[in-house]
Amino acid sequence: MNHHQMRQILDQAFRDRAPNAYEEMQHQDELATYLDSLTAEAMQSISTAKDRIPADLATMPQADRNDPIKVVQRANMLTKAAEEVALSQALEAMPLEQTEDEDEPAEPMSLYDLTGDYWREKMQRETAAQPARRATTASSREK
Repeated sequence: MNHHQMRQILDQAFRDRAPNAYEEMQHQDELATYLDSLTAEAMQSISTAKDRIPADLATMPQADRNDPIKVVQRANMLTKAAEEVALSQALEAMPLEQTEDEDEPAEPMSLYDLTGDYWREKMQRETAAQPARRATTASSREK
C-alpha cells in the first residue's frame, strides 16, 4: 500500500465514521493537515514493521529459507499484517460519531471491513456464474 492509497482509505473512513467532524475540519481548512499527519504516522508504522522483515525471515527454518516462494509468501504476509495494523491504529485515532439511529457507536473498522464487502460480492458473483457455465458445458456434451 502506498501513501496515496492509505490517504484515500483514511479520507473515506473519516468521512464515513464522523461526517460532522469531517465537514467541520474541512471548513476550517484543517482536514488536509489532519489526514496528512495520520497518513504519515500509518506509513511510518508500516515502514518500521517492514524494516523488521529480514530479521523475521532469518528465523525461518533452513528448508523454508531455501524456497524462494515460501520466503516471498512470508514477506508478503508480514507486509500485509503491518499494513492492517497501521490502518487499524489510524482508524482508532479518528473521531467516531454516534448517528441518530444507533444506540452505540460503530465498531472500529479494519482493513477487512473496508474490503470485505467487495470480496464477498465478487465471490458471490463467481459462485453464481459457475453453475451456469457447468450447465452450458453439460448441454454441449449432450449434443
